Amino acid sequence: DNYFISFFNITFEGERVGTVALYITEAVAGIHCLGVIPEMRGKGFAREIMQFILHKAQKRGATIAVLQASETAKEMYLSMGFQLDFLVENYSAKL
Repeated sequence: DNYFISFFNITFEGERVGTVALYITEAVAGIHCLGVIPEMRGKGFAREIMQFILHKAQKRGATIAVLQASETAKEMYLSMGFQLDFLVENYSAKL
């Protein structure tokens, strides 16, 4: 099997910023769990984390990147060259 899995805790000047996970299978990079803590949002960290993780994926041989995103991050991903393929709906049940 040709795969790579890595989790990153992102810091800036010693402070926690966020996290991201990278799964690569063959030439496809799956980007998951990208999150920036509330106190650090609005400072460009999400875009910087994406650039970092895309670079890592390219170095590992990935030629395609896929992810699921919230409506909040949609414009950032579109501006970075991602395109919308389909919408996922979430369901919940009271237990």
